[in-house]
Amino acid sequence: MVKKFRRFMTALCIMMLCFTTCAFAAETSTAPAEDLTEYVQYYAQSYAQTYGAASKTELKYMADNSVGVAKDLAEGIYEYAQNDALGAMLSLGKITVTRDGDIYKAVVPVTYEKGDMTMTFDMQYLIEDLRVTDVNVSFKSAAGTKSLGDTMKMAGVNTVIGISIVFCMLAFMSIIIAQFKHVDGIVNKISGVLSKIFAPIKALFTKNKNSETAEEGIDNAVTQIVENEATSVDDLELIAVITAAIAASEDAPSDGFTVRSIRRVRF
Repeated sequence: MVKKFRRFMTALCIMMLCFTTCAFAAETSTAPAEDLTEYVQYYAQSYAQTYGAASKTELKYMADNSVGVAKDLAEGIYEYAQNDALGAMLSLGKITVTRDGDIYKAVVPVTYEKGDMTMTFDMQYLIEDLRVTDVNVSFKSAAGTKSLGDTMKMAGVNTVIGISIVFCMLAFMSIIIAQFKHVDGIVNKISGVLSKIFAPIKALFTKNKNSETAEEGIDNAVTQIVENEATSVDDLELIAVITAAIAASEDAPSDGFTVRSIRRVRF
């Protein structure tokens, strides 16, 4: 009887020992004792590079079609990217990792063209793998971090550039205006070339015009001659009538005097 009891107790102890070993092994696989800092840095760098370099359209797609931490990360970056407040991603800074118990916190600084972003990842070893449990995104615009001296310096540079452009344009306009004196010479040369080219045509038109003018002159001369002849005939008839009237009034022959001119007299 005693032997059976001893055997029972021995078997029970072995079973309890096996159960304790299995439980310890399971606990060890869930939360390993070794430091996971390097893995945390690798995970954080992968997330930052993948989501930080994504375009606005890609971030929108990931925000709409992801769940959990991936959705939160995409939405956090897209909040700034949708207003073009980021620009292109330039570089990743040094990743810092801190540990609080079994929770690791990784801070990733990301430099963009228009400012600096900070991605903070909370990671924990769960279900036999390192997993991101929380993420936070913050952004600081480069425009808001400039000092008064930097702002004044930039304003001075812009002023100098603007004034330089104005003076360059004025000098260019002065050069163009100064060349106007050569315009007359160029126009005269062009006119001379065109005159030589169109001289035969002009001569042809001038010849035709002179022919028409000559014909008109001949017609006018003929008309004047005809009118003058008609006037002479009228004057001769008038002289004959006046001569006959004078001869009748003087009772003298008409061949005794000669009418040389006729002048109208108004009463």
